[in-house]
Amino acid sequence: MLTAVFGAGLGNAIVAVGIYNIPSFVRITRAAAAGVWSREYAMAARACGLGPWQITWRHVLPNILPLLLVQATVRFAVAILAEAALSFLGFGVQPPQPSWGADAGRCAVGAVRGRRFRRCGRGWPSCWRCWG
Repeated sequence: MLTAVFGAGLGNAIVAVGIYNIPSFVRITRAAAAGVWSREYAMAARACGLGPWQITWRHVLPNILPLLLVQATVRFAVAILAEAALSFLGFGVQPPQPSWGADAGRCAVGAVRGRRFRRCGRGWPSCWRCWG
């Protein structure tokens, strides 16, 4: 909806995908941090007189960092697919810039018009181009 209101473009697509991914990171971070805060070593650090920020930096963050890295990896893949979907619909990256979704959209329009496809290179399915 953000790209529909503010227009198509790379910057708006990045902001839209970023805003879409924030709630999942917040939920996972909060749940994991609450689990670490309830462990004995965090309570012992509190009993030794460490403040909340010191406990967070020394104990909580190192223990939830692997979980956040896994979540970031998964969300990066989802962000690529979301950008491709926005570009396919015409709300993402515009034609001078490369995008899997924009390529798929151009080929889908070509397929509807009865064009044939040819492969222009090795490897990826996104290397198929419309011609006819």
